[in-house]
Amino acid sequence: MISISDNEGTIIDFIIKNYSKRYTIREIALNLKISPAGAHKSLKKLGQAGIVKSEKLGTGLFYDIDYNNRAARHLACFIISQTKDYSLGELKELVKAVIVNKHVLVVSDTHDHSKIRADVFNLFKDKEIMIMTEEEFRSGVMRADKKITDILGSGSVAYGEELLIKSLRGFR
Repeated sequence: MISISDNEGTIIDFIIKNYSKRYTIREIALNLKISPAGAHKSLKKLGQAGIVKSEKLGTGLFYDIDYNNRAARHLACFIISQTKDYSLGELKELVKAVIVNKHVLVVSDTHDHSKIRADVFNLFKDKEIMIMTEEEFRSGVMRADKKITDILGSGSVAYGEELLIKSLRGFR
């Protein structure tokens, strides 16, 4: 069993939220304001546990979550569910995912968007609301759609981390 430090959790969260880009140890360290040695130590530990994988491109070694590893998928779901706690109430019964930053991205296959929009507006009055189907969401993730990458990169997954991780699994 592996124990995860705060730095390791932060690195996993960063890689997930920035899935459409590739980062080296030095870039991860710079973005997270940790030492390159600390980032290297954490990534080495996560790599040995099968949580992250590295890919050599040219002279750089780039890191990603190993979504084919079941433990890595579960850990990724846990990490991104820890960012912020929202009380979504019955909205959880209507939607498959809610991602929040200055916008609220809602993934739902129901056709009653007016009910969803009203519930989301009651919870997030000051935010712009985007509603899309699961298919549109998965397609947007695969294309690294700018709206989705921007919302995910600076947002919190309020609900639906399993859907997000399942969608990211096929990205690379």
